[in-house]
Amino acid sequence: MEILDLENIANREKIYITNFKMRKIKARIIKYDNTYIFMDYSNIKTYTEEKCLLAEELNVEPNIVEFAYKYYTNNNQLKTNAFDSI
Repeated sequence: MEILDLENIANREKIYITNFKMRKIKARIIKYDNTYIFMDYSNIKTYTEEKCLLAEELNVEPNIVEFAYKYYTNNNQLKTNAFDSI
């Protein structure tokens, strides 16, 4: 699955992807008037990392190589409270 495929899923679900600088995390989905995925592109270093973050926020399972990358790097820290971590 490519980033374009993930973006098409977001568009179909009416989820907007936007660049937003955050202190502690690289991506977060937040429902306000609409649903947004905030991605901190200044801290995302690789295509694989971007794809894993986007797939995680959309609840889409990335392929096994990217899945392993996501969980064995310390770049992605799951947060329980979105507003505390932005």
